Amino acid sequence: MAEQQNVLLISNDHSFMLNTINTSLTGQGLNIINVRVNANEIKLNEDKADIFILYMEKKPDEAFHTLRYLENVMVEKKKTFIIIADETLLHYAYSFIQVEHITTTLQRPLDMQKLNTTISNLLHGETSSKKSILLVDDDPTYLKMVRGTLQLKYHVTPVNSGRQAIEYLAAHRPDLILLDYVMPEASGPEILRALRSQPATADIPVVFLTGNNDREKVVEVITLKPDGYLLKGVKLDKIVEYVDNFFRPHIEEDPNA
Repeated sequence: MAEQQNVLLISNDHSFMLNTINTSLTGQGLNIINVRVNANEIKLNEDKADIFILYMEKKPDEAFHTLRYLENVMVEKKKTFIIIADETLLHYAYSFIQVEHITTTLQRPLDMQKLNTTISNLLHGETSSKKSILLVDDDPTYLKMVRGTLQLKYHVTPVNSGRQAIEYLAAHRPDLILLDYVMPEASGPEILRALRSQPATADIPVVFLTGNNDREKVVEVITLKPDGYLLKGVKLDKIVEYVDNFFRPHIEEDPNA
């Protein structure tokens, strides 16, 4: 009989949703250890679990010390780390915890089916290889948030300039490029033209990431045949849905609606 897996559920909340999370994970055969967002409590329990879930409905007290401590635990002990929060609190957490130490993020309001699927994938693994995505954007916060959202399902490489993207592509071939439309030095259309002009990169799918005022500008470069575009204002889970559907041909959906 397999040993029961422990999960450290870290939260200061006592909401109905937190109770639902406890019930759902217990139903998957997991043993849940509930602790507050407190460095001392985490320290007492950190060796009892390999999966950590941080659930935030508001900024925790003593946030700096506690979140920095969690960062150190992830670095030293290589725990699986999931953060559940809205976009504002995710942005806040990223100021303390490096994205490479976060296994994945889930947005509030929480879709319990996504949480269950995420946990199941982590426990049992996936036999199929992950698709690779090159994420190009000069906004470091946006890079962190999108990477953190996509990286459970995909291998995501973030770069913050067109130059870095070209250098990466000289040695790697991703399955998809998510490309910021407006960047200093080299814009998204300029990078796309460069890619299309080289046989080695001409057929790599490119999807533009655009601001709300950029939709009309995309039409200007439609002759370069970008493979789509995403408005940067859409929720992060919509980006995941779009990418999922992109790798499933024949499924058409407008995430910008």
